[in-house]
Amino acid sequence: MVRRRLKGDERAIAVVTADGRSCSARPVDGGGLGCVTGPAVLATSEEDVRTALNWMPGRILVLAEAALEPRALTLVVPSAHLATLLGLVLLGEDGLDVSMLADVDSVVPVVSVERASDQRCVRRSVRLMVDVHADVPPSVDLRSHRPARAHRSGVPLRSGSPGMVRH
Repeated sequence: MVRRRLKGDERAIAVVTADGRSCSARPVDGGGLGCVTGPAVLATSEEDVRTALNWMPGRILVLAEAALEPRALTLVVPSAHLATLLGLVLLGEDGLDVSMLADVDSVVPVVSVERASDQRCVRRSVRLMVDVHADVPPSVDLRSHRPARAHRSGVPLRSGSPGMVRH
C-alpha cells in the first residue's frame, strides 16, 4: 500500500468493492492513498468500535450509525497510526462531521459511502477492497497515426475475363 497524502490541489478518486460490486465512495480528508483488501468489521456503536479495535489486526473497519459520533471516531485515529487497521469506510450522509479523522494523517485510506444501495452492499460484505488513488487527467496521444489499411478478405474476386473487375 502506498502511504502518502495528496499534494496541494491534487484530487483523489475512491472506490469500495464489496462482493465483486463497485460502490461509489468519496475520499475523506486526512486519509491516505492506496489500495487495500481485507476482512470487513462492521461497528454501529462506540462499544462496537472499542471491541473491533481490540480484535485482529489487518481488517477494514466499517463505521455506521452511532459509531459515526465524534467520540467514537476519535478512538479510531490511534489504531490507524499503530497500523492495526487497513482502512476505514464510513456509511453516512454527506455533511457528516469527520474533521477528527484529519489526524489519521494519510496512514490508511479513509472513504465515505453515501448512496443507500451501496451502504447496504458494504454492510453485508465479509471482505472489502478500498482503492483511493490520485485523479490523473487523461493523457493525450500526440503521435501520428498511420492511415487504416484496407482489410483483405480471404476470398478472391472472380470475373468472367482475366484482368476485368465487375462493378
